[in-house]
Amino acid sequence: MQSSDIVQYHGWFPRRTGTITGEWTPDYMAYPWVPSLLKRAAPGARLLVLLRDPVERFRSGLAHDERSGIPLDARVIADAVQRGFYHRALDQWLAQFDAEQLLVLQYERCVTDPSTQLDRTLHHLGLDRPQNLLPEVARPPTVDTRPPLAEDVRDQLVELYAPDVAALAARVPDIDLTQWPNFSYLATRNEPPAVESPSASNSPTRRT
Repeated sequence: MQSSDIVQYHGWFPRRTGTITGEWTPDYMAYPWVPSLLKRAAPGARLLVLLRDPVERFRSGLAHDERSGIPLDARVIADAVQRGFYHRALDQWLAQFDAEQLLVLQYERCVTDPSTQLDRTLHHLGLDRPQNLLPEVARPPTVDTRPPLAEDVRDQLVELYAPDVAALAARVPDIDLTQWPNFSYLATRNEPPAVESPSASNSPTRRT
């Protein structure tokens, strides 16, 4: 990266005095070369990371690709799997930035308690809550139109991600694993109870 590249990058974020600006993309977590480049371009940046149950993120990502007309070939599926290793990705970011610069948010908590998570975000960014912020309005439940995962695929993903999820929860105590039903058993380090429903998953590694 040349100094001219850094100047050009800064030019993408014009702002008035006393304000801040930034960008938001899910791709940065997936590209291992981004942290070192951003460290050079914006070493004092305040970073936000939004994480979702990695199995549901996998399912949602493939549904997004399918809607976009992207063929779900082996390369696309492999990329979708790799994006769910959050602890591994955070290693790359924390090798470049201080932990105090990074706030990890949980998608499910932002949905169920947006006001608290907004306050956490504003505090991390050094901002006050706007006085004219509209009050929360209860949203009607959304209909999940994504195709379901086959139970054997879901079980394999749970088993694959479990060590990374456990390491993530140990590193980021704010992660509430009870919000991720696929991994809620890790919250107590106990094995999940036996599945009694004949229609439920036979996974030995997750609650239903």
